[in-house]
Amino acid sequence: MNTRCLMIVLILVPSSLSANTRSTERQVVSYAKGLNVAKLDSTLSSQRLDEWLRLGPAHLEKVTWEISCDLKDPQTPNSDPTMCVKVRIFRGNVAGWIIITVGTFRAGIRGEPHLDHIFVAFGNGGRAPDSSNLSDLPRLLDAASSTGGR
Repeated sequence: MNTRCLMIVLILVPSSLSANTRSTERQVVSYAKGLNVAKLDSTLSSQRLDEWLRLGPAHLEKVTWEISCDLKDPQTPNSDPTMCVKVRIFRGNVAGWIIITVGTFRAGIRGEPHLDHIFVAFGNGGRAPDSSNLSDLPRLLDAASSTGGR
């Protein structure tokens, strides 16, 4: 009987850990979507980030969100790894991403969020200059679109 109980517990624990991880990612992404763009770039008027990306001057066709710090330096042993949200952006033949730091994995969402990096590329592998200012995104997208991938 004890063996059966132990096996049931061992089967259920991984699925509950996975559910907690998904819930955390959902919470972090929801937090990032609701960020005020004026907090990320003081030159912008107050608006939710997800709305600014779709309905504001960027006019993105598709936006996806995930926890990822792709471009961050590797963490030192025993450090509290940085938690970032990677926003993948798409408009026509232009795609790219935005990396926003929102906290750390041990402390959670904490401190002032900040935009680390914007990367924009177009069709044939060309790319616009990188930026760390959200207000540059519409200009970078327009410049990449106007080249037509040339």
